[in-house]
Amino acid sequence: MSVESNHSDPRVSVWVRSAQGGEELASFLGRARGEFLAVEVEGEAQDERRLEVQSRALDADPKLGAVFSRHRVRGKGRSGAMGREACRRAIARMALPAWPGTVMVRRAVVEELGWDGACGEAALFDLLLRLGERFGIEVLGEALVSVPAGSSWGARAEEVALACRRACERRGLDPDHGRWFEEAARRSLRVDVREECVAAAAESALAGRRAAALAMGLPGAGLALLPRVLLEGREHAARRAPATPLPVEGGQFAGAAPDPGPSLSRPPRLCLFGAAGDTGNLGVSALMHSTLAGLWRVAPETEMTVFDNGWGERDATARAGGREFFYRRIGARLSRRYHRPESFWNMHAAARTTDAFNPGLRAMRAADAILDISGGDSFADIYGDRHLEMILAPKRLALDLGRPLVLLPQTYGPFRTEASRAAAAEVLRGSRLAWARDERSFAAMQELLGDDFDAERHRVGVDVAFALERYRPRVELPVPIPDWLERKGDGAERPLVGINVSGLLWNDEAASSKYELRVDVRAFFLGLVRRFLERTEARIVLVSHVIPTEVLSESDPGAARELCSMLSEEEARRVVVLPEGLDQSETKWVISRLDWFTGARMHATIGAISSCVPTAGLAYSIKIRGVFASCDVEEDVVDLRSLDTGEALEATWRSFEDRDRAKRSLEASIPGVRRRALEELRETLVLITESIR
Repeated sequence: MSVESNHSDPRVSVWVRSAQGGEELASFLGRARGEFLAVEVEGEAQDERRLEVQSRALDADPKLGAVFSRHRVRGKGRSGAMGREACRRAIARMALPAWPGTVMVRRAVVEELGWDGACGEAALFDLLLRLGERFGIEVLGEALVSVPAGSSWGARAEEVALACRRACERRGLDPDHGRWFEEAARRSLRVDVREECVAAAAESALAGRRAAALAMGLPGAGLALLPRVLLEGREHAARRAPATPLPVEGGQFAGAAPDPGPSLSRPPRLCLFGAAGDTGNLGVSALMHSTLAGLWRVAPETEMTVFDNGWGERDATARAGGREFFYRRIGARLSRRYHRPESFWNMHAAARTTDAFNPGLRAMRAADAILDISGGDSFADIYGDRHLEMILAPKRLALDLGRPLVLLPQTYGPFRTEASRAAAAEVLRGSRLAWARDERSFAAMQELLGDDFDAERHRVGVDVAFALERYRPRVELPVPIPDWLERKGDGAERPLVGINVSGLLWNDEAASSKYELRVDVRAFFLGLVRRFLERTEARIVLVSHVIPTEVLSESDPGAARELCSMLSEEEARRVVVLPEGLDQSETKWVISRLDWFTGARMHATIGAISSCVPTAGLAYSIKIRGVFASCDVEEDVVDLRSLDTGEALEATWRSFEDRDRAKRSLEASIPGVRRRALEELRETLVLITESIR
């Protein structure tokens, strides 16, 4: 046990830890010098370039607090490199990303964090957990240390358990939940031959993949059907760490302080459909983030899998209550690429054989419940038969698998055909729990079910997006938007108006007939903007809420830019288009700074009224009226189906002129609606976790 400083780089001090037990870490820190501190274990072979390579990596990236290196297990194989996000996931489940005998840390970071001698031989483990919660960590690609198979750090179980309990306390978890993480923690403090050989097995995965495919008689394309869990050597691919929170800057849960959920024997495992975060529709993203945040608020350890439009299985993070959580994303779609595991056809086929070939199906079978929110208002046939088929597919699969299906708050209908109504009723009857998001949708649900309505299972709630958090945009907004939002400069007292020009209605020449509208959509929006410019000193922000990457015909930014092109140069000086690139919470923050808002995108208007911004909701279906009624502002709904262009303009203008009345109503009703949005998620979680208490 010694401190060495006579290396080629005098900025590095090395703690050489005895294989039988380390010296007290505080003693080492007291005598160490230099910018970086490295750990070696006595008897482990070190590459002569190790200190140089690691110090160079820390020099290159000031945001890194520590770097590990890969290590060889003598006579066996090598551990794998890990990027920053993978390391954060390891820290989230209270495991080190690599063997602690390969780490180098910044001395300033260690001095800032301090150490806890109560953790004994697990003091370094405790320190690295705290470091990983606040600073970046990476495992470098070069294997710079050779470790004997079966090596162990020597920390006692109670010392590791103490470090885990304290991590739970820092992260806002029940300290008793630390026991869920202790096995992962202990594994990261020893060299388990089987686990350390995963990388070596992965190097031959392609050859094994082809051999297996040939043995099974599969064509080349059939390689994708082989189980990922076998091909990559990941024996525990389906067993994910709980969504442990890590601190991030900013943000608060909308509503009261977190309400502890039921005491559970293990973390809940849930799947979420109908709220993909990759659609370009900020309303759908708002549903996803509101659902995740609401569930983590009750049970922070909940393991979430979100099904989206991507390919394969990926890890992601989401902000909630000023913290960052990890969750899993898996692709699922109506695809004619039947060999792809993302295809619902493939999932149904795999359900009749084995789920080993399909990660999405494995996740569904392992879940305590399947949640489905249908994009909030997409459980209808007005968008076409294929759209309804896509909405029904995950619900039917969940029922076929015998997994509890929970329909989160949403609109039911309109349904124009008896076949659509029958399909919706079948799903509602089979659901473990089904929420309508307003009284009108609840009445539609009751009508669909008839005598099968069950008040215990079929309930009325509110849209979960009422609880969506707001965050100030991370990017700087272009001039003059910041001054307008902060009410600075000339004309600070002028009203600031927001308008969402729906690309769904603006870009589709057949929209009026498709949705049975009486208004001329383009004439209405252009007339509204010009009325503000002619009759008021208002400034106008055109707020987009659907920014698709594929279906450009629904693009809100394109519609907004085209509207601006119709204005004169003088008119355009008081109109700006909010730039693309803001997420759902950042867009809601912008909307919350407005004096009045209007739009046809449902969740753009929810972002406004949930922020107590007076809003005129432009209705092209039944969905918007019930939501506004739940907030006591139904009179601010402008029905584009029953009013002609002139009448719709007048009704919208009355909403603007009467905005003080609407603001008073919203300030009285919205706090209760927000609480209800959180409470319904808590009720859902309590119900579906009965089996794991």
